[in-house]
Amino acid sequence: MSDIFPEMTVEQEKQWFAEQQEAHRVELERERIEIAQRKAVDHYIRCRDCGAFVQKWRWVRKDHPQAISQGWRPMCGSCFDNYDNYP
Repeated sequence: MSDIFPEMTVEQEKQWFAEQQEAHRVELERERIEIAQRKAVDHYIRCRDCGAFVQKWRWVRKDHPQAISQGWRPMCGSCFDNYDNYP
């Protein structure tokens, strides 16, 4: 029997973890492709504080509801680190 999931055998647990790992890999690949297909014209691409160009994964769509109503803009890593990010 499994130490983590008492209702599973060790083989079932290994299979479950393998399936979870594969699902995660597929999701990361889908996300990588989505980020690669982003076009600068559709996104805010400059840091809201210092104006530096930010990495593609930080870009914010111009038509995103919060970008329109609340003024969401991306931040570079340096500026982001200057803020306290408590939950």
